[in-house]
Amino acid sequence: MKIKSNQLGFGTLEILLSLLVIGLIGLGGFLVYSRQQDEKNSQKLEQKISQLENENNNQQAEQQPVEEINDNEAILAAAGCKTAMNEGDECKIKEQKNNLALVTVGGDQGGINVILAKENGKWEIIYQYNGDISDEILQKYDIPEAWLGPSL
Repeated sequence: MKIKSNQLGFGTLEILLSLLVIGLIGLGGFLVYSRQQDEKNSQKLEQKISQLENENNNQQAEQQPVEEINDNEAILAAAGCKTAMNEGDECKIKEQKNNLALVTVGGDQGGINVILAKENGKWEIIYQYNGDISDEILQKYDIPEAWLGPSL
């Protein structure tokens, strides 16, 4: 058998092993890169989902009806009966017509009558029996004469 003492270059086996090692290193790098991209995409997707959920929750909160109190409670509250009741005074809705209400604060004997009007969904005092009522208010609200008391 003859031994070659002057070989130039690599043999076929060395080249194949080198290509295999380079290929494995490249494959490992590709897998690491693709996993990082998947994680970034996953994070972006989670952020987008979270953002959409927040927007949806905000829309639902805006769409949920606000708990409304009934007209009687609103009338008594606007007339100041919440505080009057705390002091032991009696409050009573004597009459209600359309968007007007007549309330007695402090009882039928010795109390005051208050006329309230509902404007833009809110009850407001337009007259208390403590003086003259303007013609403007009378015309605007068409208050029944029986509500105006003996002084007018």
